[in-house]
Amino acid sequence: MKKLLITVAVHGDEGFSIPVAQRLQSEFPQLVEYVICNPKALEQNVRYTDIDLNRVFPGDSTSALYEYQRAAWLMENYIGKRDEYIHIDIHGTVADSGIFTIVTNPTPQNLVLACSLPIENTVIWEGKYYKEHDGFGAISEFSDCGVAIECGLTIGKTEKEVKPVQEKLYAILRDFVMTYLSGKLIGNVPAQNLWQVDGKYMTSSGLDNLKDFDLYEYEGKTFSPLLAGQYRKNGVYCYTMQPLSLGSAAEPILVRSFAYRDIEDTYRILKSTFTQATVTEKIFSQAEKSSYYTDFVEELDTVSKQISLQEMVRDRLTDPVSRYNIEYSTSDELSLIIKSRIQYQGTHYRFLSPVQNTEFLESLVQDMKNSCGKTSLYTVVDVGCGNGALLDKYSNLFKRDKARLYGVDISSKSATYTASTVPGSETYAGAFTDEGCDVGEASLIFLSYFIDRDQNQMRTLLKAYETLQTGGMVVIEGLFPCVLEDSNGVVYGSANITKGETASEDIVLVVRACEEMGFRLQKIVCGNRFVYSLDGFEDLPSYTLVFTKL
Repeated sequence: MKKLLITVAVHGDEGFSIPVAQRLQSEFPQLVEYVICNPKALEQNVRYTDIDLNRVFPGDSTSALYEYQRAAWLMENYIGKRDEYIHIDIHGTVADSGIFTIVTNPTPQNLVLACSLPIENTVIWEGKYYKEHDGFGAISEFSDCGVAIECGLTIGKTEKEVKPVQEKLYAILRDFVMTYLSGKLIGNVPAQNLWQVDGKYMTSSGLDNLKDFDLYEYEGKTFSPLLAGQYRKNGVYCYTMQPLSLGSAAEPILVRSFAYRDIEDTYRILKSTFTQATVTEKIFSQAEKSSYYTDFVEELDTVSKQISLQEMVRDRLTDPVSRYNIEYSTSDELSLIIKSRIQYQGTHYRFLSPVQNTEFLESLVQDMKNSCGKTSLYTVVDVGCGNGALLDKYSNLFKRDKARLYGVDISSKSATYTASTVPGSETYAGAFTDEGCDVGEASLIFLSYFIDRDQNQMRTLLKAYETLQTGGMVVIEGLFPCVLEDSNGVVYGSANITKGETASEDIVLVVRACEEMGFRLQKIVCGNRFVYSLDGFEDLPSYTLVFTKL
């Protein structure tokens, strides 16, 4: 389980949060860690010694300036360790703002992290400082999973004056830690006031006595101020905000996106839960990602943007079949849509996941042969065959044994492409559960990363069981927890198996359903899947469950 990292005193005059962090660490020593970011400035009770620490990340260890050196040290020892920490950065202000959250890096997981905190106001304030200042910026801009909390009326105040703020901050963070301990970081995005920073007002006689988050009108503009008075010495009277709504359609996506980050935690839970099965972990590194996508990722991204601008395409992206038909079109076919020559070959959809690992596949095929016994013909079925990459891998493993390779996909483009690129393969365009989909008796069935789109999960698993020979094996690679809704807001239905709130809960439910049918769990592989689709590049979880039919 990741620790909660609390960074305090990034500015030396913001030491009010240190007792709060100390108290939480003593109460939850295994879950909470804190670090005083600018001890020299804190000792001198000044905002900084040489330069604002919150403007110089990721720092420079060779710099003569203390804050640059300190930022580099913090990156190396804390902020850069992205797989170890959930990061909350605590700040104070002279403004009458109450306590609010700032999201400088508005990724889905950070939005969910912000919404997981029991704080009334969340401000989306995308960090652009580093883009304009040679790559340097605020500490929270460099957190993979992190937000900032700003506490009003805490600068230049006495211990007695800041005591109520400290107690409220402690209650907020303790609530978060307790929720995190329960394993359910967030169930539903709570009702919050969401804001977007859209500008600033320089010092003006027409702006006096502003209070953050209240509504004002000035020079024909309606706005709410942020950090009124905080940066008056720098010529900024206040920043301006507008209300922002994520919308109900975004909520399940946000909830799911944070759960995606719990691969390591899920692995530990599953390993202790399924002691009779082999539970392993395979996480692709950034180096592996870079190696895999080096040659074509830039062009893929360009083509994705060009495709999304095409009216004839855009209207079809909310229909799953139409969308997949575009993704599984060849580069030559897509060239006609964007009116420009595409250099890469193959389909637009690409993926790399643990199930493609040669060692995994060789072991799986050998287990299948041992379980099914010697036969004159093995039948391998890939349901959700996509671009045929997995079937192609299987085809290379059956050079000495006769094998019938069968691909199934709701996309006709997928079926056509797979049949043309995987030698000897047969395909069916439609659902696996269609009456017309008759693959015969199968030795191995792969259910390919679509369980979070399957509105009749139970029927799919029953069809797999009925199709398999005794001793046959089914491999389920899935995206858990399952929310039957995509990035375009398309709802696929209600899940009839995966009704959990976390990945581990959903996987337990799938295992239970399979075992009740007559399957035995053999192996689980916890990992990630690099995907390139019309949504662009994504690093998503991949959980692979291997079962044998008894």
